[in-house]
Amino acid sequence: MDFDAELFEAIVGGSSDGFCMAARGGDCVLANARLCELTGYSRDELLAMGVRDLFPAKHQDLIQGTLTRGCPGPWRGEVLCKDGSALPVDVTGHPVEMEGRHLALVIFRDITPVIAAETERATSEELFRTLFEQSNDAIFIHDLEGKFIRLNSKAMEIFGFTGDDPDHLTVKDLHPESELENSRRQFAKFLQEGSVRFETLFQRRDGTVFPAEVSSAIIHIDGRPLAQGIVRDLSALKALEQRYRGLFELSPVALWEEDFSGVKALIDRWRGEGVTDLDAFFTAHPEALLECSLQAKILDVNRAALALHGTTDKKVLLEGLDKIFTEESLTAFRQEIVGLASGKSGTEVQGRVRRMDGTSVDVIVNTFLMPGCQQDWKRAVVSEVDITRIKQLQRNLQEAQRLAKIGSWELDLASGDLWWSPEVYRIFEIDPAQFGASYEAFLAVIHPADRDAVDEAFSRHIKDDAPYDIVHRLLLEEPGGTERIKYVQEKCRTERDEQGRALRSLGTVQDVTARILAEQEKERQQQKMEHVQRLESLGVLAGGIAHDFNNLLTAIMGHASMGQGEAGSPDRMADHFHAIEETSRRAAELCRQMLAYSGKGKFLVQPLNLSELVEGMVRLLEVTLSKKVVVRYDLAPNLPAIKADRTQIQQIIMNLVFNANEALDNRSGNIMIATGLIQVDRDYMASLYLQGDRIKPGPHVFIEISDTGCGMDAATLEHLFEPFFTTKFTGRGLGMSAVQGIVRGHGGAIKVYSEVGKGTTFKVFFPAVDIPALPLADDEAGDSAAQEGTGLILVVDDEETIRNIAALALQRAGYRTVTACDGIEAVAMLKENAEEIVGVLLDMTMPRMGGEQAFTELARVKPGLKVILSSGYNEQTATQKLAGKGLAGFIQKPYSPRDLVAKVTQILR
Repeated sequence: MDFDAELFEAIVGGSSDGFCMAARGGDCVLANARLCELTGYSRDELLAMGVRDLFPAKHQDLIQGTLTRGCPGPWRGEVLCKDGSALPVDVTGHPVEMEGRHLALVIFRDITPVIAAETERATSEELFRTLFEQSNDAIFIHDLEGKFIRLNSKAMEIFGFTGDDPDHLTVKDLHPESELENSRRQFAKFLQEGSVRFETLFQRRDGTVFPAEVSSAIIHIDGRPLAQGIVRDLSALKALEQRYRGLFELSPVALWEEDFSGVKALIDRWRGEGVTDLDAFFTAHPEALLECSLQAKILDVNRAALALHGTTDKKVLLEGLDKIFTEESLTAFRQEIVGLASGKSGTEVQGRVRRMDGTSVDVIVNTFLMPGCQQDWKRAVVSEVDITRIKQLQRNLQEAQRLAKIGSWELDLASGDLWWSPEVYRIFEIDPAQFGASYEAFLAVIHPADRDAVDEAFSRHIKDDAPYDIVHRLLLEEPGGTERIKYVQEKCRTERDEQGRALRSLGTVQDVTARILAEQEKERQQQKMEHVQRLESLGVLAGGIAHDFNNLLTAIMGHASMGQGEAGSPDRMADHFHAIEETSRRAAELCRQMLAYSGKGKFLVQPLNLSELVEGMVRLLEVTLSKKVVVRYDLAPNLPAIKADRTQIQQIIMNLVFNANEALDNRSGNIMIATGLIQVDRDYMASLYLQGDRIKPGPHVFIEISDTGCGMDAATLEHLFEPFFTTKFTGRGLGMSAVQGIVRGHGGAIKVYSEVGKGTTFKVFFPAVDIPALPLADDEAGDSAAQEGTGLILVVDDEETIRNIAALALQRAGYRTVTACDGIEAVAMLKENAEEIVGVLLDMTMPRMGGEQAFTELARVKPGLKVILSSGYNEQTATQKLAGKGLAGFIQKPYSPRDLVAKVTQILR
C-alpha cells in the first residue's frame, strides 16, 4: 500500500509505545512522536541515525534479527536515550512489504510501570489488528500443523472464502496437487529456519489457480509459537511479465537484459578512493573500462539479438560481452557507463559490435535502467539498432560530397544548433576537433569584402523566403602567412511551420574555385581574342569609314563647287546648299553610329509616331536612292507612340533602305515602306528572328521595309547581324550590327523574310506605349522667329574652324563674341571681361586644360556663370563628371548654326 506518514502518525500517534518503520539495514523510514518522547531524540534525528543506533552493543544481534526476520514476540532490552539514560523496553518487530520494499514495523514499549506496559500492549495489539486488516496482502496465522487461526479480510477475498470456510481447511488445502511437494519442502525449511519466502501456486475456493509470493515467519502469541504467512497475489505481475517476455522475445529490435550491479560496485569503490571525473579516469586507466565490461552480466537476449550477431545459441551471447565487443564497442560502453554514473536513467550512443563470423555491425545502443534499479543497477535493458546500411550510405554520401566538393549543413533556428558534414569542414579547412560547427567559424573564413553580402542574403532568405543562392570568397591563410582565395557557392532552403515561421535551414556548400578560375581565364582569353579581333576590325572599320566619308565629302565638295557656278540663280544655289546640309547630317549620323559602336552612344528617348517619322524622311530617302528605284509607302494613320530615340530609329530606316537599294544592284525595282500595329502573342514571338524571347506579349508598332532585289540564302541569314559580316566589298558591314544593337536597346525584335531571287523583307517591332507622341520639330522653322541676342559670349574650342563658325553664327544672331583655344586662355579671357561675359560655349576635349577643369576654374572666377558644354560624345557621357555642379546646358557636335543660336538663346533667356 502507499505509505502515508500522516496516516501512520494518525494510527500510532496516540500510542504510548514508540513506533518506527525501518529498512532491513536499520534505516529509519518513519518514527512516531512517542518514540521521540521516549528517547529524547527529534524525529529528524531518529531518521538520520537509524534504529540500531538506539541499542547498546549487547542488543545488536536481537535488533538485527527483528529487522530482517521480525519478532512478533517481544524481547526485553534497553534503549539509549539522548540524555545518556537507558530506558527499559519490550521490542517487537514485524516484517512489512510496502511498495515493493521489505520493511520492519518496530515497536518500543516502555515497561517501567506495569500499567503502562499493559496499556502499551493493548495499544500495540489494536495497531496490529488495524494493520493486519488494512493490508493489501493476504495475511493468515496458523499453527504449526497448518490449521488456520485467523485470516484478514484480504485473505478471505483472494481465496474466495466466506463465513467459516477457514475453520474446515488447512494450509495444504490452499495448494493444487502439483504444488503439494513444493509446499511440504518449503514448510520444512520454515520450521528449520523460522522464516521462509518462496513463490508458489494457490487454488481458490472456485478451483482457479493463481501465482503468489509467500513470506512466512514464526510468531509467538501468549507464548505459543505460530506461523504468520503473507501472501501477495502475483497474477497481474506475472501477466505483465508474460506480456513483457512476449514483447521482449518477438521484438524486431535486438534486446538484452543485463545486470550492471557489478559495474556499479566498481564505480562506487573508485569514487570511495577519490575518483570524481569518471571519463578522465577511464582515459588514464583504459584497463578499468575493460574490467567494467567483464562485470556486466548478460541475463537474457531476444531472437533479434541472436540474428544481429549471427547465432541461434543464446549461450554464446550469455557468456559475456567480450564475445561481441570491438574497440568501438568499448568507446560506446564507456559513454554508457559515464552517462549512467552521472545520474541518467538511460543513454544513447553509437558503436560497432562483432558478429560471430567476425564481421562488424554499426549499431545505435540504447541503455535503460529498469524502475527501482537506479541505485543498484541490478537490471538494465539494452537495445541495438543495426545502422550498418545507414552508415554505409552516409559514407557513400560523404565520398560523393568529397568528389563533387559539395558539403551539407543544417541549422536549427530555434536552438541555434548547427551541423556540418565532413566535406563542409574540408572546404572551410576547419579542424572539427578544435572549432566545431559554428556561425562564428563560418564568418571567420569568409572574405571580409563578402561578409555583408552573405549575411544580408541569408537574412533576406529567412525574413522574406527569398532564394539563397550566392557565390562568395573564402580567405584562407597558408602556413607561411600568405593568403589564398577559395570560391564557394552556397544554396539553402528553410522549413517553416503553418504560420510561416522559419524552423530549420538545410543547405549546401560547393567548392567552385576551379569553375570560377576557369571562367575567369576563359573571360581573359575571350577579352584577348576580342581585343585582337577589334584591332583587326579597326582596319576594316577605317576603310569603311573612309569610304563613307569619301562619298559624303565628294557630295559636299560637288554641291559646293556647283553652287558657286549657280551664283546667278538663287533657287538652284539654295538646292545645292540644302544638299550640302543633308549630306553633312548623314556625316553626323555616321559619327553617332561610331559612338554607339564604341559604347559611348546613349538614346534620347521620347514618344514618337513612327508613321510621322517616315514621312519626315521621304525627301531625304528619295534623293539618295537610285533613280531606277520606285519607293512606295503604306503608312498607317493614328498609330500609337513608341518610346524611342529619333536619330537611332532614323538610322535603322536609312540602313535598311540603303541595303534594299543595294540589293537591287542599280536595276529597276520596288522598295516598300509600311507601318502598322500588331498584337504579338507567344506563338508569334516564337517566329521572330531576333530577340523574340525577350519581348513581352502585347501591342507592338512595326515598320516593314521590303525590296524586290536579289534576296539572301540561309547561310547569309545566319551571319546577317554579326559585326563586320558583309555581302558587299571589303570595308563595309557595320550597318546591320548597329541595327541589331538599336533594336535590342529599344526592347524590340526583328523578323526577316528572304528568298534568293525574290527579295527581302525586314519587319522591326517596337512596344506600343499609351503616351501621346511628341510633334516632330520643323527643321526649317525658327529663323524668322528668333529673338535678337544681346551680351558677350566666350567661345572656347581648340578647333579654329569650330570657334570661327560658332562665333560667326552667334554674331549674326546679335551676340558679341570673344574666343579662346583652350581652358587656360578661357580663364584668362574671363578674368579680363568678367563683367561683360554673360555665357560660355565650352568644348569638352582640349589640350593643356580640358573642359572639366576649365568649368571649375571659370565658376571660381565668376560664380553663377552660365556655361554650355559642347562635345562630340552624347550628353550622358560628356556631362557625367559635371553632374550637379551647375552646368547650364549641353549641345552635341556637329551642330547647325541655327541649333547653336537656339540653345544659347534658350539658356540665356
